[in-house]
Amino acid sequence: MRDGDYSMNIIFFGPPGTGKGTIAQYINRKFGYQHISSGDLLRDEVKKKTKIGRQIAPLIKDGKLVEDEIIADIVSKKVKELAKTGFILDGYPRNLKQANMFEKFLQKSKIKIDFVLNIDS
Repeated sequence: MRDGDYSMNIIFFGPPGTGKGTIAQYINRKFGYQHISSGDLLRDEVKKKTKIGRQIAPLIKDGKLVEDEIIADIVSKKVKELAKTGFILDGYPRNLKQANMFEKFLQKSKIKIDFVLNIDS
């Protein structure tokens, strides 16, 4: 983040191909906010062969959805790590259950979301 700037925590929603990642990369270069993609986090767990990675690898390989609780845990850890420096959360939460779990996590952790952008086309 640049001098004089303050951190922001941002969520981008929208279907694949709407430019969320491209916009996140621009904001990362301009302001230093880290881009958090739940898909990237899951693939990283598989690549590192963590316990969770070994558990979800077959699901990802078969194109199946990973359980909400697993995604919530992985995303929450990353959000907590980056909350003070600013982040852009890309495409999470994806459903009402995830949103409720994420809201409880944010309240418990005293992390605020400053801006939510829904990109629909």
